[in-house]
Amino acid sequence: MIRALSFISFIFLTASLLSGCTLGPGSSQLPLNPTAKVPTDSNKPSAGASPGDTIVGFDEVYSKVFQQSCDHCHQKDDKPLMNNYADYAANANDIRRQVVDLRKMPKKKPLSAEQIALVKIWLDQGAQEFSKKPETNPTPSPTPETSPSPSPSPSPTPVSIPTTPPPPTAGNPPPSNNEGTRPVAWETVKAAFFEKKCTSCHFSGNTDGLSSYVDVATVKATIGTIFYTVVISPVMPPPPKNWDENTANPNQLSREQKDLLSEWIVDGMK
Repeated sequence: MIRALSFISFIFLTASLLSGCTLGPGSSQLPLNPTAKVPTDSNKPSAGASPGDTIVGFDEVYSKVFQQSCDHCHQKDDKPLMNNYADYAANANDIRRQVVDLRKMPKKKPLSAEQIALVKIWLDQGAQEFSKKPETNPTPSPTPETSPSPSPSPSPTPVSIPTTPPPPTAGNPPPSNNEGTRPVAWETVKAAFFEKKCTSCHFSGNTDGLSSYVDVATVKATIGTIFYTVVISPVMPPPPKNWDENTANPNQLSREQKDLLSEWIVDGMK
């Protein structure tokens, strides 16, 4: 009888200990589905983008580059086949090499410097799927509210145009175009338009909280925003006061200046 009671007590004690080891709500437990992925924040910028900088997404690059220059080959016979964002993102390294570095693609029609720069920014920012565009509130440029009417200019005096350009001298510098001066240097870009059109507002210690474009490091860190607002959707530099919205913004960059910025980006922003 004593042995039977002892055996029953042993069984009861063992069951109590085992029930105490059961994982409860506060215990560390394995997930019910070990293959389930942890949700991620799709709006989180990649390591290549600065906080607050514009994110150039696949939607933007596809509409301006891939759809017109890549799909007609890479959705049919040419490998790799790329039919959607996942395909393009999976081949990001090859795209960088063939399009940005070697510039061998596309085969039929070369991309413009602006298109290559857009692809490069997309890749540098981590090949994001969706764009994150800035909330632009252009700051009026510090120009007088009223501009004096231009005085009538005298009739131009006919001049003879030399058939060959004179040799560069101290008073006759070489042409300012960028042909043959690759890679484009920061000093060239800064002198071409940053100092003239940007740093009057984007200077160190400004009271509007604007990034300082005097420092090249800041320019590189916010190049996505700069390129988007200056080249892709040109709202910067802001127009002068009393600007007629039915006319072109006279403060915007010229085609040559936009190309120069694009070439500087493609050349590595040195």
